[in-house]
Amino acid sequence: MVQGCCSLPHGEPLSVLSMVLINCAMHAIVTKKTSPLTVVSYVGNWEAQSSDATATCEALQAMDAFASALDINLDKPNTYLFLGIKQ
Repeated sequence: MVQGCCSLPHGEPLSVLSMVLINCAMHAIVTKKTSPLTVVSYVGNWEAQSSDATATCEALQAMDAFASALDINLDKPNTYLFLGIKQ
């Protein structure tokens, strides 16, 4: 048995299923709290895409609150916000 104190234990067969369920819950919660928004996730990589800068910032706050509730640490030094300006 592998125990973890934060996040999911690596190498545990059920950790894959757990991450799928966490990603599904994150999608549902973030898209319900923020719109217009597209949420994309792959394993531990969570992205929020929107043409509205306010929605993108709110999505980041919602993801951070969700992760905190599950005792999952976001990698904040590798978190970034890109605001593309159309001309």
